[in-house]
Amino acid sequence: MTPLELETARIRLSHAPWRSRTTDLAMNLLQERPSEAKLLEALNAPKLAPAALEALSALDLATPSEKLFEAVRHLIHSQPVMSWCLVESLNRLAWYDGLRAFLSLPDAPMSSPCAYPFYILIRNKLFIPANMSGEVYQYHVNGLWRTLPVARSGDWRHPHHSVLATIKMIERHFDNGCPDRFILYLACLLLGQIGSRESGVKRLQDRIHQDCCRTVRKVAALTLDHIGRGRPVSCRRCFGT
Repeated sequence: MTPLELETARIRLSHAPWRSRTTDLAMNLLQERPSEAKLLEALNAPKLAPAALEALSALDLATPSEKLFEAVRHLIHSQPVMSWCLVESLNRLAWYDGLRAFLSLPDAPMSSPCAYPFYILIRNKLFIPANMSGEVYQYHVNGLWRTLPVARSGDWRHPHHSVLATIKMIERHFDNGCPDRFILYLACLLLGQIGSRESGVKRLQDRIHQDCCRTVRKVAALTLDHIGRGRPVSCRRCFGT
């Protein structure tokens, strides 16, 4: 981690909403200028793991190591309480690889105590209008469940109409102005086959030329526009500050 990355993380953390004791511990951890080994060590310590997850969310590293990513993924998959901790951090501080860790869990989200909290967060961030209820609400929830296997396969040629409804809600966030960073990351991951930032951007670039529905191509193009089409994916400006 560079001094700039650490300073940016401290600024993000200091402006994050709903501060807690975990936020303070994460700030202390960042003040120590932790190495990757130090963060891995913290993730394996029950008392430090929530602060490490919060610090990683604040850092939102453009090019994290797969070792660090897999450690986070294993932690939230094996310990439901840690999945809730990461969900709380992602609600305050969107982190690309934090979202990717949840989306890549092998369990069905509707029945997994580790994955399900994250999909509650997606619902709260994504659904427009936020107060939908009844059959309309259930239709969009089912569409969200159906979107995950499509995203993993990368086959957007003939998605179910409820899956398209999920993508259209993302489109509405873009149409309403600058989307929340969480929505931007979610769009990149779903249409980029839940890969790393670099592979996700490459797949988005391919997606706009593929034989798939207009809505998918449009949202892929909008996502590329917002992350800085043509700029190096490792540059933090591609995904905001």
